[in-house]
Amino acid sequence: TFTLWCNSVAALYFWCSAGVSAGDLLLGGAPARLRSVAGVLWEITFPMAFLVNLVVTFVLIPMVKKQGALEKLAIMLRWRPLVLHNGFVLMAACEAALAAPQVRWSRLPSIVLFGLAYVLFAWGLWLKTGVFHYFFLDPRYAKAPLALAALLLLLAGLYALGSLAISIAAESWAAKAAIV
Repeated sequence: TFTLWCNSVAALYFWCSAGVSAGDLLLGGAPARLRSVAGVLWEITFPMAFLVNLVVTFVLIPMVKKQGALEKLAIMLRWRPLVLHNGFVLMAACEAALAAPQVRWSRLPSIVLFGLAYVLFAWGLWLKTGVFHYFFLDPRYAKAPLALAALLLLLAGLYALGSLAISIAAESWAAKAAIV
């Protein structure tokens, strides 16, 4: 699922960041390529953490609840899914507040490409299994094009807001607290 994709990118980001920190401490500087990869991974992780949390909280859970699928809702509210959704956004918010890694506008296409890669993956998975994990990605859903456009706009908005918040947080403890 998209949640696992995003959490995997976050894990890669933290490993690369650890490598950057180790390089800075032990070698007097991390390799520029590793620093750049960590930056791109962060710029995907940060807005995606909020996107995942918002979609699960305000779209998927209410939809499952409305359908009366209480067993499915119980599964969504177990520890692991809660950590993958809520823990993910908390981790990203803490990283943004404490480390304030940059989010550069020039890398906005990276998150768009990441999202499009997932859409293509979802369609390929559907061709193989006949299953869509998210109804709004199903091209048979009448509002799928509108849903994809709305997700892209939300993602761009989260990217912009995140970029602004992190740049302010780099200078202000109050802004750091507001992010978390």
